[in-house]
Amino acid sequence: MQDQQADNRAARCPKCRSDMAHVTDLPHPIAQTMVRSMFVCRACNQTRTYILPACQAVPQPASDVAAA
Repeated sequence: MQDQQADNRAARCPKCRSDMAHVTDLPHPIAQTMVRSMFVCRACNQTRTYILPACQAVPQPASDVAAA
C-alpha cells in the first residue's frame, strides 16, 4: 500500500527532468483537506511545493509519546 502511495507522489524536476525526492508534508494554512508536499531535486538543487489532497499524503511514523 505504501509503495502505491509513493508512486502517486513521484515528481519530475521541471528544470532537469530527473526524479525529485519527497521531503515532507505540511498542513495547508487555509484548506484543511489539503497538504503542502515539498520535493527536492538533488541533481540541480531545486525545491518545489505542490498542493495535494490530504488523502494522498505519505503516512508519517507515530512519534513516541508517553501514555498518561
